[in-house]
Parts: sequence; structure tokens; C-alpha cells
Amino acid sequence: MRDKEKVRVREIVINVMFILAFAVVVSPLLVIAKYNYPSADDWSYGSAGYHALQNGEGFFGVLRAALATVKTNYVSWEGRFVNVLFAAFMPGIFGERYYRIVTWVMIGGLVVSELCLGRGLLKKYGNCSGG
Repeated sequence: MRDKEKVRVREIVINVMFILAFAVVVSPLLVIAKYNYPSADDWSYGSAGYHALQNGEGFFGVLRAALATVKTNYVSWEGRFVNVLFAAFMPGIFGERYYRIVTWVMIGGLVVSELCLGRGLLKKYGNCSGG
């Protein structure tokens, strides 16, 4: 085997080891996600949207409720309006059993963002086409 081939095989083995290590670390979090339950501020952020759904106001009613929650929290409590907007649309407003998807969405978002960052860095600074 040539040196280039040995290096390539070593890189593949290292990548597979990293992926397996990641799976070992993350899999328990995904398994226990079924026990997630809204608590504390989740209830206050999602209450207006929940009531809008219960009153049959549909998507735009929930959107109005979420924006009202954002406005209230922005002027009286904290200035993180995007965070409050996402919190107002928490899955728990559709039913408490749906809150378990939060773990999957957050870990999935983290993985996708890290992959995009890595791809961008490799394209810009690495010797990689990113094809």
C-alpha cells in the first residue's frame, strides 16, 4: 500500500471513530428525551399560544399570541426577542407529549450548524473543494 493510501485509510478510521464516539455520547440523550416535560418558564412563554389553540384561533392566532408574548417580555423582562419567539412556539402548546421533540430539534440543529461551519472552514482554509 502506498503512503497516500495509508494516510487516507487512517483518516477514514479516525472519522469513523469520531462518529461512533459522537453516537455513544448523544444516544442516551435522545433515548431519555421521551421523559422531557415543560417546566418553569416554558409554561409562561407558551401559555398564550396554548390558549389561542384551545380557542380555535388557528395559526395566525398562535402567531399573534407569540408576538404579544415577545412584546411583553421585551419591554418588561428581557431583550432577547428571538429567543422568546422560539420559546412561545414550544411544542408543548400542542400537547405535553410533543415536548420531547425539543431534544431532537436542538441536537439536530447543533449537528447541522457544526457541519456547515466545518464545511465552510474547510472550503475557505483547507485544501478542500467542498463539492
